[in-house]
Amino acid sequence: MKHFFVLLTSFFLVINALAAQEKGSIVGKITDKELNDEPLPFANVLIKGTTKGTTTDIDGLFEIGNVDPGTYTLVISFVGYKTLEIPNVVVEADKTTEINTGLGPDAQALDEVVITTTVSRESEVALILEQKKAIEIKQSIGAQELARKGVGDVEQGLTKVTGVSKQEGSRGLIVRGLDDRYNFLTVNGLPIVSVDPDKKIIPLDQFSTDIVRNVNIYKTFNPDVYGDFAGASIDIITKDIPKTPTTTVKIGFGANSQTSFKEFRRDDEAGSEFFGISGQRTNIPGIYDKGTVGQARDLTSEESSRVFNTDYNFDNNDAFLDNSYEITHGNTIRLGEDGERSFGYYTGLVFQNSYRTFLNGQDATYNTTGEVNRDLNFNSYKFSTQKTGLLSLAYQDINKFKLKVNTIFIQGTENTSEEKFGLFEEADDEFFFRGQRYTESTLLDLQLLGDFFFDDDKKNTLSFGTSFGSGEFKEPDRKVLRAEGIGNDARLFISNNSQPFRFFADVKIKDFSGFVNFKHGFGEADDLGKFKNTITFGAEADYLEYDYFNRTIRLDFNSNFNVLTESLNTDDPEDFFRRGFTANGLFYNDVTDASNRVEIEQLLYAGYVNYSVALEKWDITAGLRVEATDRTVFFRDFRLDGPQSPFREINLDPVNVFPSMNIKYQLNETSNLRFAASLTATRPRIREILPVLRNEGDGTGVQGNPNIDNSTNFNADFKYEIFPEDGGLISFTAFGKLIQDPIETILQPIAGSRFITFVNNDQAEILGLEVEYITPLNKLFGEHFSDLNFGFNGTLMYSNVSLADDIDTGFLTSNERKLQGASPFLVNADLSWTKDFSEKWNSIATLAYNVFGKRIDALGVNGLNDIEENSFHQLDLVWKNSFNKKFTLDIAVKNILNDVSEFTQEVASGSLQGQDLGILRSTRGINFSLSLGYKF
Repeated sequence: MKHFFVLLTSFFLVINALAAQEKGSIVGKITDKELNDEPLPFANVLIKGTTKGTTTDIDGLFEIGNVDPGTYTLVISFVGYKTLEIPNVVVEADKTTEINTGLGPDAQALDEVVITTTVSRESEVALILEQKKAIEIKQSIGAQELARKGVGDVEQGLTKVTGVSKQEGSRGLIVRGLDDRYNFLTVNGLPIVSVDPDKKIIPLDQFSTDIVRNVNIYKTFNPDVYGDFAGASIDIITKDIPKTPTTTVKIGFGANSQTSFKEFRRDDEAGSEFFGISGQRTNIPGIYDKGTVGQARDLTSEESSRVFNTDYNFDNNDAFLDNSYEITHGNTIRLGEDGERSFGYYTGLVFQNSYRTFLNGQDATYNTTGEVNRDLNFNSYKFSTQKTGLLSLAYQDINKFKLKVNTIFIQGTENTSEEKFGLFEEADDEFFFRGQRYTESTLLDLQLLGDFFFDDDKKNTLSFGTSFGSGEFKEPDRKVLRAEGIGNDARLFISNNSQPFRFFADVKIKDFSGFVNFKHGFGEADDLGKFKNTITFGAEADYLEYDYFNRTIRLDFNSNFNVLTESLNTDDPEDFFRRGFTANGLFYNDVTDASNRVEIEQLLYAGYVNYSVALEKWDITAGLRVEATDRTVFFRDFRLDGPQSPFREINLDPVNVFPSMNIKYQLNETSNLRFAASLTATRPRIREILPVLRNEGDGTGVQGNPNIDNSTNFNADFKYEIFPEDGGLISFTAFGKLIQDPIETILQPIAGSRFITFVNNDQAEILGLEVEYITPLNKLFGEHFSDLNFGFNGTLMYSNVSLADDIDTGFLTSNERKLQGASPFLVNADLSWTKDFSEKWNSIATLAYNVFGKRIDALGVNGLNDIEENSFHQLDLVWKNSFNKKFTLDIAVKNILNDVSEFTQEVASGSLQGQDLGILRSTRGINFSLSLGYKF
């Protein structure tokens, strides 16, 4: 590996090419003055003094891309017409200059040239400029940076941002040490629901970056952001509608070093699973659907043998290549003689699937002295699919209004098959575990957004947005089987009601949301259209309906079939079930308790005011948000109620007042000081208030607590940032958070077993320092490195959680510890090399690295210390090529180091005290991908 780094570094450093400079573009429409301004096709458009040029298409449209910043003369010609020269055409980095004019028998058309320049918010330079001008502290990552780093989904993209990391499982995205519970998600400023009860925000790996313009990460609070804020408020902005007709088609394939073309074990339950279509085989039988709640019954052996369409066996096939397909199309049509009105549209469809295996992993537990309770090897096989769709329609009159309609569709499936085998202290022989879980989530979100301008200078602006989201999360026919022994002569493992079982869950969500705000500017606007003083009044509302249903169906037995002596073949466990049903010794019964149905209704409404004043060097914004939450949980207690008992109700209706302050002081033209302070709250995930006892398959139950209160968060940030004149960014941010009544996970005993539940603890404290540095390397090492760019961001963090004295912490070992999921440090770095091999071949290669420090994954219990996730190093290489501005070829190698993902636990006592023992260990393999695209 050392030699690999030497060679790779040499590759980047010995190349001597043109400066890595951001480019601009010139687009427009040429019309025929002799034919009432009809489009003029096949006209020549050339940048004078260069070889750069193009011809107009059938609609008179043209585009000249990849133009160095500067001032040019544009030459437009057509046979039989006077050649037209347009001087002083300014091209700026990452901006599009638009030229609209006509040709005729004379050159009078010059007086009618319309030149406009727009910022591309997909570009890194534009987003840094926006960050510089903004009053609030925020970070953004755009489509250009996402593509350069080979990022395929929003979740991967956010892990490249300062202070952001990812943790597998329900913790999800972690921002400044705060997990999924403490973050909030909007799309185009409107909340979007998560249908997965384990997630507060949509699993962002299901949100393809191919329909994303940029992602804004607000780490400080503003009144127009929802008050459910502690880690960050994340706003995904969907693609802009292109100014000219644009169509792209892409196809990609990927391989994994430990998966592709190798044995892949899974059930054969879904229909066309390759395309993420589940079919009907996994549906819950009618005898156990929602309409039969309270009618639980034991099936006969004969009924049991035919009630399900699936079984416990796995199919053995070789994994295929990963696949990805994308098609997008968009255009803007100008209306009227002046072209100030326009209609535009954009549509994008993306489909992806992937195969992943985790082989020879370790899953172990120990007692306080380090003696083994369980030491299992495991193989896990995961097949997943993702579909993402976007349809945007826009209509605008430049000086009067803008309207936009978005339709967003997201659908993902995941089929995980797992086997474990090894030592388990309760088993008399080698222990065997087989589990299968298939999940499917579907979300459709409709949005309407608008801006109305009451004045030509846009002094008074009314903005509004409304959305309707509908989604479903299905977990059909989850199966668990345990045995003693491996191979033909194993036996069913029976201990603490651990019989094989099937679990079904279904979640349906409806969400209605909207906002309206009015902004007034005082005085006269400056040359950029900005008013020194502004005041904004706004209101928001969000109504959520949540319907949860689950059912557990367990295999039971009688004396006709002695499960303790009957052989079970772990390679064909279904044979065991067939023999048991035939002998009238096995049957299914419904063991679901009364809490299998829960409904939640939540209405959130808020009003806010925000006042901004700009002095000579100061920008100050003060705001206040009043937010009320009216939440009712309808449920039955699994200990006290029967299936037909009336629903119990728990209401939570707090009214919160959230003040905020943002101050920016401009030290000079290239540097700012910023300060932000705010008071916010945190609402729990759905799973944390869902009063349903759910079996996790390993003997642990999970039950939510509908009595949980919202947390209260005090936030403060201080930032110093420098924007060098020749590009880049240098920033230092110190932040602190005090969280009162944080929501924490605890373990409690129940009937000789244990389950996970959630409570409010005393308080949590977080202190941190963030550093970000983006620069062309020629600034550091001279012009020989002018084609290289370097980016770095890092975070150092301290955290502490104190548990409340009056809470029964069950098995928890420590009452004071680091915040769960918070790493003491995070590092992201990337090195990019840009090369124009010719006018027709442009290339960029990026080497990206990230690592997080050791962090707590699970809390220690029964005198055991906490389980910690060790540091994980990831290195990715992405090479993107563009040919003739139409063809693209992208090659990527990810997870090059193939580092070990490892969780450890320190021994608490005995001769091994202080040693770290492995709890969970696996590797992910190296990923290779190739993508071909065509733009027309």
